[in-house]
Amino acid sequence: AAAFLASSLAAGQAHADVVRAHALLQCGDVDDAATVFADTLARAQELQLLTVAVRCQVGLGLVAKARGDATAAETLFESAIAASEEQRNALPGDDIRGAFLLDQLRPYEEVLRIALDACDGAASDASAARVLVQLERFRARVLGERLGRSRPEELSAAYAGPATALRERLSWLYRSAQKLIDDGDDPQPLTAETRRIEHELLEHARRQRLTGNANEQASASAAFEPTRLQAALDAGQAVVEYGVIDDELFACVVTRDRVAVQRRVARWPAVVEAVRSARFQIETMRYGAGVGSHSGLLTRRSQIAMRRVHDLVWAPIRPLLDGQGSAIIVPHDQLGSLQFAALFDGEKFLSERMEIAVVASARVALYGINHPPCVASRALVLGESSRLAHATQEAQLVAALFDDAALLLDSAADGTGLRGASAAADVLHLACHAEFRSDNPMFSALQLADGPFTVQDAEALHLRQGIVVLSACETGVAAYSRGDEVIGLVRAFMLAGAARVVASMWPVDDATTVKFMTAFYRSLGDGARPAQALRGAQLDLMTTHPHPFHWAAFTLYGGR
Repeated sequence: AAAFLASSLAAGQAHADVVRAHALLQCGDVDDAATVFADTLARAQELQLLTVAVRCQVGLGLVAKARGDATAAETLFESAIAASEEQRNALPGDDIRGAFLLDQLRPYEEVLRIALDACDGAASDASAARVLVQLERFRARVLGERLGRSRPEELSAAYAGPATALRERLSWLYRSAQKLIDDGDDPQPLTAETRRIEHELLEHARRQRLTGNANEQASASAAFEPTRLQAALDAGQAVVEYGVIDDELFACVVTRDRVAVQRRVARWPAVVEAVRSARFQIETMRYGAGVGSHSGLLTRRSQIAMRRVHDLVWAPIRPLLDGQGSAIIVPHDQLGSLQFAALFDGEKFLSERMEIAVVASARVALYGINHPPCVASRALVLGESSRLAHATQEAQLVAALFDDAALLLDSAADGTGLRGASAAADVLHLACHAEFRSDNPMFSALQLADGPFTVQDAEALHLRQGIVVLSACETGVAAYSRGDEVIGLVRAFMLAGAARVVASMWPVDDATTVKFMTAFYRSLGDGARPAQALRGAQLDLMTTHPHPFHWAAFTLYGGR
């Protein structure tokens, strides 16, 4: 701070003073910390350093908390939240808003902590509901705000031409890189240009959103009301939302009759390790026939691993779910990478006991309940087999299950065909190879005949309120953040208008996928809800392929 002051760099000094004040507070020098926070807040407001001002308000809230004044602390945290929301609403683009919120989570977490402590002191439906409301304030905010919002117009001419040219060049680069890999050569020479064009496309999208919404600011989301969710739930249906504060995993359970909070479900590091172990047991089945003679042993090992996760994250909340036949689950972070249907209690898998669906937040769960999928009458089925051997066969079999189906195979299974025919389909079934890009999730893609069909491409579709089935490897994999703003293909198709998305959590076996999809669509055609149809297909395949790798790969997103 002194060095910045000597150099007349006021912004740098303010940032350094915030760090200094936090250090003083951590050392127990509460009064000195309060003085530095207050002085820095005044300077930050004068200099219009808005993010510094928010951090100073949070710091003063922590000072009030250290002094035992919970009311003053909550008031200061709420002031920080209000200032943060005002800044966030002025930002263009969902990605920028999401990143901004991620950087400003501290006041939201502190208010959540206050609500949790109050619930501990006087447990009731009202105090539990308050915990859920505070958790929802930063859970998957961008997705919750965008669902149901009017769709942007098509790209203006100023953006459409350059963006089209960039996409064409990017597709060529992707195909060229893949050819180099197939030929055993190094694709690295193409990487720099590929990343540059990806960045330019993202900038085009941001500018278009800014231009198209110049007079529109995203208003702060209306407070989530648990009573509305309760009223929408059927008897026997529950929403389970997980959260983490410090190293503690807790859960909010909502049924038609009550809202409850289960504190101290497990230590979060133990959960992360258990999930990692369970995923390892699933991944051992990637090698197919090579492990066939050990399938019994591997199945038992997977059950042991899944029971460990069950005992950590599900057993403690099971009493709150007595009598419930279906659960919509809001996972936290790494829990989103695990199939809850495969949790094992020592006797049965969770799928044998209830229907399971996954959503990004309770707000999204309510949206899904209020927007059920339309009747599955007309299907668009796409099969691209250049990189997924049995995709064409699977697509033909699925199309045969519908009286009215459009079929796009191999060279016809391209982005142009998908864009042209998808708007009329109640069911969109995509059998193709997929790739998740951890370095840039917005460019995760389905591999179609004319190149990658990215997350951005999927978001731009105009779909009916139907069902999308992503029958490819790891289409449910996504990038999670502390606010659980999930970026991936599932989210993209939901933003495009789909009511439900079925996607895979791990690489899928072609032969068993055909059996699974046959059972799923037949049940769907008989009038079953997507969650019923998925569970029926899981139980059907479980009888002949007991390892969860085979029957539990697919997860239902958006609601039951």
